[in-house]
Amino acid sequence: MALRSSSTLRPLDRPLTALCLCFVSWKIILFIIACLAPGPGYDTSTALLLGRLGQLSGNVNTSPENATQNNILMRLMTHVASKLVRWDAIYFTQIAERGYAFEQEWAFGWGFTQLISQLTQTLASLGLITTPPTVTAEAIVGIFLAHSSHFFSVIILHHLASLLLPIQSRAPLAFIIAFLHIVTPAGLFLSGPCTESVFSFFSFSGLYLFVLSHVYDLRARRGPRDLCTLFSGIFFGLASTVRSNGLLNGILYLYDLVALLQDVLTNRNLTVAHIRRGLILALSGLFVAAGIVYPQYLAYQSFCTLGESQADLRPWCQERLPSIYAYVQSAYWDVGFLRYWTVSNLPLFLLAAPMLYILSSSAIWALMMQRPKSKDDSAKASHAERSLILTSPIFARCITPLAIIQLLLAILAFTNYHVQIISRISSGYVVWYIWVALKLSGELAPASGDKLVPTESIVRWMVVYAIIQGGLFASFLPPA
Repeated sequence: MALRSSSTLRPLDRPLTALCLCFVSWKIILFIIACLAPGPGYDTSTALLLGRLGQLSGNVNTSPENATQNNILMRLMTHVASKLVRWDAIYFTQIAERGYAFEQEWAFGWGFTQLISQLTQTLASLGLITTPPTVTAEAIVGIFLAHSSHFFSVIILHHLASLLLPIQSRAPLAFIIAFLHIVTPAGLFLSGPCTESVFSFFSFSGLYLFVLSHVYDLRARRGPRDLCTLFSGIFFGLASTVRSNGLLNGILYLYDLVALLQDVLTNRNLTVAHIRRGLILALSGLFVAAGIVYPQYLAYQSFCTLGESQADLRPWCQERLPSIYAYVQSAYWDVGFLRYWTVSNLPLFLLAAPMLYILSSSAIWALMMQRPKSKDDSAKASHAERSLILTSPIFARCITPLAIIQLLLAILAFTNYHVQIISRISSGYVVWYIWVALKLSGELAPASGDKLVPTESIVRWMVVYAIIQGGLFASFLPPA
């Protein structure tokens, strides 16, 4: 798959249009797979949840012809919802409708449920759906939010890659990177009312602004640089309200802060500009942390300030750093260090192995690129590796903390998480997209393992995994 071939270069004339067509085509394929899934699936939770059906629109013409059309549309939308509201999506839609009622529900991202709820309430206030909205309406709004977030994530990722990459290879690589995000193994998790697509949208938006801040820094434009840094922290904070692993994005600011301190210590010169930059980075990091802390504060207010005696308080209320999220994950979902390492879970580790390999290999590649090279290493380095570092100072500045974040995610998934989720939460991280795109271009120096795992096989695995997972997801079968 060479980038120089005419068949590959055609989409580059209008890359955003081509990406739109690819996005719609892929979503149609997944949509057909979901709709063809037989029956209510292995579990009846969705059927029970969506049993409370209501009209999605109370402000319609009730003539027989329109009533029939509305009934057909309603049946179609309800059928789609019944196939996409699976696993975690059941919690998200129910919480969005009636709020957090049970302790274990606080494991599910507060930010995402609030987005669904607020958007549904807005549509209801405009008369587009009935008041009060039904859980089916919440589900359909969540599906719309997932699709739109995934689409805009693709567009933002294309622009982000264009900022990071050197001019000579920018257009083809940016297109491939964005395309890989379309066919990511997350599959139907990016179509149903789940957090992955919204997390990607907030994360890529924050990362775009963060990278843009470095562009302004190179141009010595401090005002725009600091504004972009602050707004990137806000977007990363929003990502943290959606998924807790968004907290890892704070490493970007920590890395820059350490570099700033090293500069001060090396030059032995602390200036007002240094202090200002340090405060901006610290404040941006606090925005990221706030995305985790604020939902915990709301839960604390609900469970720990009711006036009961110490004996009646929930165990986590009395911790030094009370966190309902950490407690619920441990007590209800059995999340913890090496807890998932059981013989019965071995098939799930095997399913997660390809993505763990991709995440760790691409992160290690990015970290190794930054180390000083010997003459032999420099001779073996590919054109792409040399050009990324030499002609893209933005890439050189940003790639190391991004690689650290991705490597930490892979380690945490392997040691702490329910490991199979790595195939869907990896969709919100950028280094592995760059790595696979460079390999597909044929410009990246081949590694020793490439004969065992050709790059084309990685892309085939992504597509096949997403398709098979789509059928299993719609049938309420694992992996989830």
